[in-house]
Parts: sequence; C-alpha cells; structure tokens
Amino acid sequence: AQVTGDVYQRNVTRAEKRNIVAVLLFGDPYFNRNDGRADRGSHDHHRSGALGKRPTFGGDPRVESVCHHHDPVCQASGQPAAFLIWRFKQHENYPPDARRAASDL
Repeated sequence: AQVTGDVYQRNVTRAEKRNIVAVLLFGDPYFNRNDGRADRGSHDHHRSGALGKRPTFGGDPRVESVCHHHDPVCQASGQPAAFLIWRFKQHENYPPDARRAASDL
C-alpha cells in the first residue's frame, strides 16, 4: 500500500492516470483518516497510519484506502505500543475487502 500510494501520488502523470481503473490500498502505513473520499473499512476515525498521514488523494474516485480498526500498520498514529497490543490479526484479514473492491470495478 505504501509503495503504490507513493507512486500514484508522486510519479504518475495526469495523462497516465486516465489509463488507471482503480488504486486499492490495504493497511497503508500512511493511512490518512481525513481522506473521506478514499477511506474505507472499520478504521477508528481518530487514528492515522503508523508512519503518519499521506496527502489526500484529492477526491480521486479511483482510489480506495482500506484500513481495519486495530490494524497497527494503518491505525498506530505514531504509537509503537499498538504493534504489541493489537498484533497483526487485523492487518492480515484484507482478502474479503479485496474481493469486494474487485467486484465493484
């Protein structure tokens, strides 16, 4: 999720974006809780990613960023203890979200 989000935001031109159907991010360590158009999942609306918040995707309808509540990667908000408390159970259960997103395309 981190690499895909970074490349899409920094390196893909507007012309190239016209050829992209969707960008799906799961458990992004730069999850931005304030990106209302992109945010999906059961995430806590008060927490962002373990590495901080990425800039919003500007309302781009092709982008979905899925984050689960208690996923320490996309919900730690700079609190390393979250990794010890929550472990990775919520970070390892994104297949149903991927199937849902793929069926929506």
